[in-house]
Amino acid sequence: MKSNLLTLESTELADIPQNVLPFRHVVYHIKELFMTFLPPIEINNSSKVEISFGPRGDESIFDGVLGVTNIFIEDFNFNNFYKLDKSKQEKEVLKIIVDSLCELSLRRNEDTSIINTIKMAANKVIESEFNLI
Repeated sequence: MKSNLLTLESTELADIPQNVLPFRHVVYHIKELFMTFLPPIEINNSSKVEISFGPRGDESIFDGVLGVTNIFIEDFNFNNFYKLDKSKQEKEVLKIIVDSLCELSLRRNEDTSIINTIKMAANKVIESEFNLI
């Protein structure tokens, strides 16, 4: 199954500072750009990959269950993240996306072409200077 949907969300237990933009609004353009540049690839038999930032709590971990995989970045520090300038925020989130997808791919197979494709998409995001237009 080709991956065609990526979501980035904060968990319910995430310690997000007050009076800041919602996390999903801050990272939306990064995810959209990355998925625009990522051709259809088989990462781990999931059509949807969800990367959740913050403590997992009681949430279940899915790995290819019904075409969905979720990854938790439990040690993500929202306070530090929101102190960064926009450029550093974008680069940090893109790195997490790339690292997470590469790790998923390596768990399933040793085909380095998938990892190269993921990294090429990330490079295109960087070349676009994180602009949707």
